[in-house]
Amino acid sequence: MRLEKISKLFGASKMFKALLVSAGTVFCLTLPALAHTTISESNIESGATISEVPESLSFAFGGKVGLAAVDLKTEDGAVIALDYVAPKSMEKEFVVPLPELEPAAYTFSWRAVSTDGHVMTGDIPFTVAD
Repeated sequence: MRLEKISKLFGASKMFKALLVSAGTVFCLTLPALAHTTISESNIESGATISEVPESLSFAFGGKVGLAAVDLKTEDGAVIALDYVAPKSMEKEFVVPLPELEPAAYTFSWRAVSTDGHVMTGDIPFTVAD
């Protein structure tokens, strides 16, 4: 009787381990699908020092997103007005017109929604040199 109980426990343990390994494998294989897109390219690199301000800041994501908001701030947090209205459709590429900027440090921030509804945020800090 005792041997029977041990055998059942050992068998159940094997089954549990097999299920755990299977579940772990499925989870690991789906991780890439759970990853959310980020900015893949931009005409102003994060942390860049630029001598000339381009007419616009263009950036692209690895997949389509709904761009919810953008803003531009100075180093002390003052908001610089941007003449931009985000499109209502999901896009991969965006172009935000830039105003004339004085030499200083700036941070361009964005907020976007992925196709699965996940909200993502990020920023591109840059400096305009003399």
